[in-house]
Amino acid sequence: MKNFYKSLILCFIFSFCFVIGCDNNPPEQSQQELKTWFTEDELKDVGLIGLKAPILCNGDISIDNNYFFGKYYFSQLANNKQSLEENANIILNYFIENYNNKFGIAKLYATNVESNIYIYNINLESDLEKFFDDNPSPLYKFFYIINDETDKDGYIVNGGVYSLEIRYENEKILILVDDESTNYNGTIQLKYKLNNN
Repeated sequence: MKNFYKSLILCFIFSFCFVIGCDNNPPEQSQQELKTWFTEDELKDVGLIGLKAPILCNGDISIDNNYFFGKYYFSQLANNKQSLEENANIILNYFIENYNNKFGIAKLYATNVESNIYIYNINLESDLEKFFDDNPSPLYKFFYIINDETDKDGYIVNGGVYSLEIRYENEKILILVDDESTNYNGTIQLKYKLNNN
């Protein structure tokens, strides 16, 4: 019987110490979750200093600067599909002001299947409709050059070409920013030349 009471007392003491030692406060939201847009330092890392958050959006924001193989990701409810075109036009004007003759659309030029290399020309464009696609959802995709140095073969160096994609999907505006040096899982090299013609 004494052993029973000893065991009971020890269990009570252990339980009491466990409860006292626990932090009953809920975890605070991470700084990333509390943000409404990327910081200037984060934007600088992807060559987008001064780019503003989308307009005509409302509600909760989802944001991540290390999403799906390192992409930047932004998502927020949008008033309507028209907000996609308005925001895409703001982004186009940003690139015209900040990347004159260093942004456009990427067109496949050649492939080397044995070496897993895809070669693209970046064609200069300023007509918003040229950036439009509807796969997998209505979107505008801009390729821009943050470092125009070239390698020995004349291709823009790795890390020199990024893309910004803005979509309207599930009644939300999505923005994805990515280094376009490889495909998503890194198995295919992507090479670029700027086509000034």
